[in-house]
Amino acid sequence: AGLSMEADYPSAGELAKILFEGLLIAEREGLQRDLLTVSDYYVNRHKKGRDELVLILKNIFKKKEQRSESHEIIQKMAFFKTIITTNYDELFENHINGIQIIKESKHLSRAKSNSRKLIKIHGDLNSPKKLILTQGDYSKLYNINHQDPFWGKINVELAEKGVLFIGYGFNDPN
Repeated sequence: AGLSMEADYPSAGELAKILFEGLLIAEREGLQRDLLTVSDYYVNRHKKGRDELVLILKNIFKKKEQRSESHEIIQKMAFFKTIITTNYDELFENHINGIQIIKESKHLSRAKSNSRKLIKIHGDLNSPKKLILTQGDYSKLYNINHQDPFWGKINVELAEKGVLFIGYGFNDPN
C-alpha cells in the first residue's frame, strides 16, 4: 500500500479504518481494528459477506485514474523487468505500457520473455475470489503447493535478482 498512498489510496491501516467505520456500531463492539480482523468479519459474519467487502474495495481502488510520480519514474526505469506487488490497485498497469500481468500460473505461458512483468501475489479486484485479504486467505496462501509454477517464478526472481523494496514499512505481520 505504501507506494500507492502517493496516488491517494489508503494505507492498510486506513483501509482497516474505512472498513471498520462501515460497520454498524453493534458490529464494531469488541472487534479489533486491524485489516485482517475487519476483513474476516466482513467475509465470515457480515450479512453480505465477501461480496460486500469486494464492492467497498472496488469503490476505493477503482476510482478515477490516479497520478503517481513514483509509478511514472519506475516506468522510465526499464531495467526493472519484473515487479512483484501485493497491491490491489492498477497503478502499475496504468503507468507502465505493455506490462504483462501475472496473477496465476496460467498467465506465465502468455507472458513474453523479454517483456516487463507485474506479478500480483495478492491478486486484484478483477479477480475478487482470488484476493488475499482475510486471515483465511493468508492461511490458504501459506498452505498451497509452492511447487506451483507461479510460486516457482517468484522463487526464481527472488533467487536470481536483486530485490528493491519500495513502499514497504515492515508493519505488515505477513
